[in-house]
Amino acid sequence: MRWSKYLISDHIEDGLVLWSTINSRGLVLKQECEKIQRSISKGQWDDNLSDEWMTKFTEYGFLITDEQFAHESKLVDKMRSEAVYDDTFMSLTIIPTDRCNFRCLYCYQTDTYHDMSEKTAESIVKMIKKNKSLKKLHISWFGGEPLCNKKLVISLMKDINEVCRKKSIVLVGDMTTNASLLDIHTFSQLYSLKVLNYQITLDGCKETHDIQRPINGRESSFDVIMNNLREIREKARGKFFKIGIRTNFTNFVDSRFEKMKNTLEEEFAGDSRFYFFFQWVKDWGGNRVATISDKLLKDDEAILSYGRWMDVMSKTNVRTGDITMIRACSGLCIGCRKNSYLVNTDGTLCKCTTAIYDDPCKDNAVIGYIDDAGNRVIDKWKEIEWLSCDANLDECRLCNIYPICLGMPCPFYKIKHGRVICNKNDSYIRYMIRSMARQGYIESI
Repeated sequence: MRWSKYLISDHIEDGLVLWSTINSRGLVLKQECEKIQRSISKGQWDDNLSDEWMTKFTEYGFLITDEQFAHESKLVDKMRSEAVYDDTFMSLTIIPTDRCNFRCLYCYQTDTYHDMSEKTAESIVKMIKKNKSLKKLHISWFGGEPLCNKKLVISLMKDINEVCRKKSIVLVGDMTTNASLLDIHTFSQLYSLKVLNYQITLDGCKETHDIQRPINGRESSFDVIMNNLREIREKARGKFFKIGIRTNFTNFVDSRFEKMKNTLEEEFAGDSRFYFFFQWVKDWGGNRVATISDKLLKDDEAILSYGRWMDVMSKTNVRTGDITMIRACSGLCIGCRKNSYLVNTDGTLCKCTTAIYDDPCKDNAVIGYIDDAGNRVIDKWKEIEWLSCDANLDECRLCNIYPICLGMPCPFYKIKHGRVICNKNDSYIRYMIRSMARQGYIESI
């Protein structure tokens, strides 16, 4: 028996955590950790280990036969093909408005604002109706701040729910929102319409957040967001929502994060509906980010800071990260999927939120549009630039995180710079796995 190529092993305080990136399954081991680790390092099963271990590891896909090992990467190639070209699945990232009531220092968006018209919203509904092969629909609300056009969001979501009910389409919605307008009444409306997952941002403690994410002409944006989250935590009747609290890291936030840790523990400890994760601020374009260029972390610095604070947070009772972040295909950019589109305010179809504001990429950002009858009109030559896999797959197939990224690195970067990038550093994944293991989201034996 051989150990899978797509297995990550790492030590935590009281054991060894194993995670299969191809099967999205893990175990935390409390016994014979060193012997098992040595066996994994050699790539071959150690016959001195018990048959009971072999049975368990085979069941979880950690151990496979020599023949399976030789063909294991073909399974990942199949996963990529199915994920990219699945006609039963559609994902629509809808921008109801590019207005925003915040002035975040790193935002790439311009100050020219547009709202989606009812006519464009109707064409989206017609497009969904016309899709005869559709079985699963994912709706993401983005902006600007999507709730700056709340009336259209609610109206369009009602119409989409009705179509999905009649056509027996499984519908799940999410929203990226600054949460300043996400009061309990709005949240309850959205929840009833199957908007179940939310990403909101708190950039550290009140001091750092209010500097990086100021609200236009009003009080502290940190206080507004926290009041809404407290109200949702206390009054929301639904149990099946997830709110991801994201912190965009700069060295300014890094140096003051202890206060944020204390706030998260006070407010969300023990409530698995809320989870916390990091991202580090990069130059995503636009003019504003230049004002904080001296506070940006390089990627290697950011990963170290990320890891340090993830280790700290994972030892608290605040849920840190979500298991979906380390599952197979989780690293596949939504722009790489054939039936995934960003629907802009004017009904044009794009593949990437960043690309539509980036001057060098604007020509390739728009790949088509929805006409008044609900037909998708696609430029196939522009589309294929987003769907093509241009990485060196011979190298990718040997990498233990290949099932997560599927050899499809950022297509925006590829189109903009004319070359493929690959972050072979699996530190981010390891931080997540250790966090999930410590907090009991990976089975322990």
